[in-house]
Amino acid sequence: MIVMAKVDGRQFASDLVVSHKSMIAEIARLAACTSANAAASAPTMDHESATLVAEWFERFARMVHHHHTAEDDDVFPLLAQRDTSFVDSRKALEEDHGALTVAMTAVATALAALRDDCAEPERTLRTRTLAARAADLHATLDAHLAREEAAILERMSRDLTTKDIAGFERKNFKRYNRHDIAWSVSWILESSHGADRDAMIKRVPWPLRAMHRLFWQANYRRLTAPLGPYRAAVK
Repeated sequence: MIVMAKVDGRQFASDLVVSHKSMIAEIARLAACTSANAAASAPTMDHESATLVAEWFERFARMVHHHHTAEDDDVFPLLAQRDTSFVDSRKALEEDHGALTVAMTAVATALAALRDDCAEPERTLRTRTLAARAADLHATLDAHLAREEAAILERMSRDLTTKDIAGFERKNFKRYNRHDIAWSVSWILESSHGADRDAMIKRVPWPLRAMHRLFWQANYRRLTAPLGPYRAAVK
């Protein structure tokens, strides 16, 4: 995610945890939705729902790609420089990122198949394939986040300075176009919960909060409508 203010290593680590919670929350939502659709007594995912979810997931996967690129190119090398014991963990986490790319591609492919018009029993088969791919992604992401937090949170808090983090963010900002920024703001505000969400609302500048409330929120909720109910609007 894009950090909206100057922060030290401890706050940067805290922000990372919030972004991780939001990632797994939305993928859990996808997995639950597709599992329900795949149940024998439930209707399969229709073309319209698959089209909306596919557009949402394309943007989600793009955001995760930016997140991983920032870690692989900027954060992990500096942590390894400051603490040589991180080298083995770094390799494992970068391998995890590759596995997540494969898992996300499998979900995107399954969603693309459901966007096509097809009759039964093919639509049921494709719905069940999507459910399996979403469950695989959820499990892969959940395991990766646990490994990553165990490996880097303490190191980030201890070894990264405000200047380091400002440098990361300057580089990361160049990876995001205006559509990415709009989507990322909506994603973090819609998928975080409780105290985490309250903290992020305060950290996102008010012009972006206003744009989210007036324009971006409705689009995010339109795309995620098939995944489940909405929560209260951002104040």
